[in-house]
Amino acid sequence: PLAPPARAACARALLGAGTELLFAVLLSAGGVVALARASRSHLEAPDVLLIQNLVMSSASLRTADSWVPVCLPTFNSRGFVYMHVSFLDLEADVALLLLTPEADAFPRVA
Repeated sequence: PLAPPARAACARALLGAGTELLFAVLLSAGGVVALARASRSHLEAPDVLLIQNLVMSSASLRTADSWVPVCLPTFNSRGFVYMHVSFLDLEADVALLLLTPEADAFPRVA
């Protein structure tokens, strides 16, 4: 497990990723390393599990930076958020996920 001060430092760094973001998540095969929210929104456990399973079970997301529309039923069952997926270390299974409500935000958050 990551020590609490290191986890807090990761969350602070993630918040600096962009002002259009709903959430920034540092994810490993073992689970969420850090999660930052740039808004008053909350990411509930079922949505986190959905994201984790989607990202970690998809071989195609590991080949290049990807832009994925995803429905998070607990967050908003009537719409999509858009997730930029970037694997930072393939051997360690570490990915950075940036979630935004804007479908055309890829160039700005990538």
